[in-house]
Amino acid sequence: MIDMLKRHEIQVLRRSEHTWSEIATLSGVSEKTARRIAAESHVTSVDNAAERARRQVGRPSKADAYRAILLQALTERWTMDFVSARTTDGRWFRALTVVDIYTREALALVADRSLTGLKVAAALSRVLQRRPKPEAISVDNGTEFVSKTMDAWAYAHGVRLDFIRPCRPVENAFIESFNGRLRDECLNSHVFGSVAEAQALLDVWRDDYNRVRPDSALQDRTPMEWAQHVTESREPRDSVSIGNWRIRKGPLH
Repeated sequence: MIDMLKRHEIQVLRRSEHTWSEIATLSGVSEKTARRIAAESHVTSVDNAAERARRQVGRPSKADAYRAILLQALTERWTMDFVSARTTDGRWFRALTVVDIYTREALALVADRSLTGLKVAAALSRVLQRRPKPEAISVDNGTEFVSKTMDAWAYAHGVRLDFIRPCRPVENAFIESFNGRLRDECLNSHVFGSVAEAQALLDVWRDDYNRVRPDSALQDRTPMEWAQHVTESREPRDSVSIGNWRIRKGPLH
């Protein structure tokens, strides 16, 4: 099964006008698979040679264009959801989970007895204090996400809320997978005396997940290393590796 990061890489390469053979080589999949993924995503390229030549005038190199798209992808889409657990007194609490789909970073884990639309908006605003806003956030149709408060927050920050169809969690599969891992490795493995204790353990788990654990889909880098790998300082005559590319660093035109 082709993961989301690999799909995005194929889409980027196709938009950058590479041949199917080049795309297959660079992405590490067969040409047939690359064509199928591009077709499913409705990704097209400029096939007319004269039109392609006309568009090339004044354009950055393919490498710079590819890197620009990757940099944009860092803030393209987040996803969020809730998980639940109990404290030792038997009372339930919930945890808001917010993840960057491209870097796989856990951006926020917020525990509370009650997480209203106002608290969700406040948590997202805290995330925006340390990183750029996304273009869109994938969510289900929970009351907190469809609330007027969240609608106002999204409008004020220029963020689109993409709602999946009711009873179709597979459409938000990435966060479902992340939540399953969070349950197995943290929520089901600890006893929480209070919500404050749960929040402290969630913070430790999130830091470990982001900083310590490599992910094979990120070329065996941790989520934070992958984000830094794409956005690290760009000095002239230097270069950076992204996927199978060796791309020159430098200002984008």
